[in-house]
Amino acid sequence: MKMRSLADKGEILAVLETDRIYAAYAIGDLVPGLFEQCRWSIAENDTGACALTMTFAGFEPPALFIMGSTDGLQALFRQGTCPLAAYVTMRPEHMDVVSGVYHMTGSRHMWRMSVDRQTFQPVCRPTVRLHAGDIAALNTLYAWGGGAFFADYQLEQGVYYAAQVDGQLVAAAGTHVVAPEYNIAAVGNVYTHPRFRNRGFATACTSAVVAELLDRGCSTVVLSVWQDNAPAIHAYHKLGFRVHCPFIETRGQVKSGIAQLSTLLRRRLING
Repeated sequence: MKMRSLADKGEILAVLETDRIYAAYAIGDLVPGLFEQCRWSIAENDTGACALTMTFAGFEPPALFIMGSTDGLQALFRQGTCPLAAYVTMRPEHMDVVSGVYHMTGSRHMWRMSVDRQTFQPVCRPTVRLHAGDIAALNTLYAWGGGAFFADYQLEQGVYYAAQVDGQLVAAAGTHVVAPEYNIAAVGNVYTHPRFRNRGFATACTSAVVAELLDRGCSTVVLSVWQDNAPAIHAYHKLGFRVHCPFIETRGQVKSGIAQLSTLLRRRLING
């Protein structure tokens, strides 16, 4: 088993494309401004790349995305590629590998779903396209769900639509990834005010976001949803989304003995 770091986008993309729907967010991190904050490593066997890890330093703690064979991931972790603390995205079959390295808390079992132009079933209901000037109204809406607050540039760089009742925003949907250069996007931040739920507002907003993303050249649009969120899953199915795979998000803290080994290995790599 051979391990090495990667810096060539084409080589990284070739590995991610082996499961582009699961790897959609990592593909989005290839764009300028995000790529510079990533560290990529692969494990290779006799047939080529068999596992990949990506650490994104734009969050605290950093995000860790993993894909590939358990043997390859074990080899990468033994080399010390894992951050001491991380938000980890993994497939269920990676659980044993990750639990051998990290103490895990707050695990969330998710579905990765996807839609394309052939499967998309749009919902035609009134929505409004949001721009930077709508940031205060959008943050007021998200505050009802205890959500994070957004900056105006996020509305300009992303795609956000909302539903209104009596001039007030009652539901919204937006994006986590917009990367038409890689033909991929991710829908996120879907929320409805508690008093206006079960009326189709969020479905209409999500439909409007997907329609624009497809028109902008994002031929694959993905989203993530909790596996026990039956109403949301039903709404996404109505729009043509299909389940691609299960995955798990968890917060990890490296176990003490492994942390010491990881630090030692990093020092050896730096010092040659």
